[in-house]
Amino acid sequence: MERSSAYSVARTRAAGIATWLAMLAINLDAAFINVALPSLSRELHISPAQSIWVVNAYQIAITASLLSWSALGGLLSYRRIFLFGILLFSTASATCAFADSLEWLVAGRFFQGLGAACMMGIFGAIVRRIYSAGFLARAISYNALISATASALGPAVAGFVLTYSSRTWLFLLAIPLGAAAFLIGYRNLPGTSEETSQFDWRSGVLNAITFGGVLFAGAQLARGDVSLSVWMVASAGLVSGFFLIRRSNRQDAPLFPLDLLKRPLLRLSYLASTLAFAAAMASLVSLPFYLEHELGVSVVEAGSLLASWPVGTAVGALTAGRLVSRMRGGLLSSIGMSMLALSLICISMLQPDSDRILVILLLFGSGLGFGLFQTPNNRSMIVGSPHERGSAAAGLQATARLLGQTSGALLSALILKFGTERPASTFVIAACLAVAAAAFSTRRLSFATRVAE
Repeated sequence: MERSSAYSVARTRAAGIATWLAMLAINLDAAFINVALPSLSRELHISPAQSIWVVNAYQIAITASLLSWSALGGLLSYRRIFLFGILLFSTASATCAFADSLEWLVAGRFFQGLGAACMMGIFGAIVRRIYSAGFLARAISYNALISATASALGPAVAGFVLTYSSRTWLFLLAIPLGAAAFLIGYRNLPGTSEETSQFDWRSGVLNAITFGGVLFAGAQLARGDVSLSVWMVASAGLVSGFFLIRRSNRQDAPLFPLDLLKRPLLRLSYLASTLAFAAAMASLVSLPFYLEHELGVSVVEAGSLLASWPVGTAVGALTAGRLVSRMRGGLLSSIGMSMLALSLICISMLQPDSDRILVILLLFGSGLGFGLFQTPNNRSMIVGSPHERGSAAAGLQATARLLGQTSGALLSALILKFGTERPASTFVIAACLAVAAAAFSTRRLSFATRVAE
């Protein structure tokens, strides 16, 4: 295994295992919760609408705090923030496991989100620090493999646990993974960073109000809540965003990394990432409804068919990890997004009598295209930023992903609630987003000669 000069082979491997165990815990938790929502609703005697707050609290916590944790990682050291995130996530998981009311469960999920933000916000910076440039793409592809594996196995594991036990064990599964990640990471994660900037508390508050307010308002509006209070929260978020950008524009190393967005290669990569994740999430949210209501697929069969997507993502990520050293990253990302767009268009034209093998191939092709896109695009975001802004770049990378996922989920919800009766239209719109991501990726080729991809 190739490594940075400061890391031995053994320490590089151990640090990688620590980060991957932590990411596995986060991704499994995300896969579990969607399956567990109906059970949580029945167990806590709450409505489905109330149960959505179990998801919203987590997403708001991550999005509102991610850039702040990234900045603190650069100031206090990557290891301290990452290990604190593991402890916070594991402790909050235990709270969720034994929560006997909606209020306690939502609180636990909120602190889970804060812990996940600590880890996600500096994951890219840690990867860049411990691996050599020659092995970086392969390391990124391994992380995509772990995420895809968790997405594929998570629903099946959650269904098994809920059938034979209770949701308590779903949350407790994160604790041994977190404990192992903490013990391995304590000795092997990088203890210092290359950044010396001070933490800007005013920007941190503005950032939290901006992303938290906009996300909260968007979720409420998607469910049809157009009350005055929702519009006031949305307005507060937008006003805070204006002052955040204004403040960031005057700083050399701002908490909201506007300086990175001014770099053409990075800006194109972040935009492509947001659009790609929006396309993928909009499709994945709509697919269960489409398969069951339009194609007449049973719930069990739908779950089996949907597993084809993350399997394709895993194959695509590993393939891209090997190809990126021989192909231009922008070209490989563009091919991946074009493949996703074509697959989604074909999915929108499926009929109830369509061969199930064809459905599997199209879902696999969608995941394959997404996997081919992710590895080179993530590599571009990591290596295209200055070393002294490593944590900021990692935070912005995770933020782009979260914004894309949130936007895609809201888009799908809006189409299903207010749009046409056929959810197939979601896939057409998602394909358009993928085409836009492919266009941004192609545009990156113009800058690859000046900045290594």
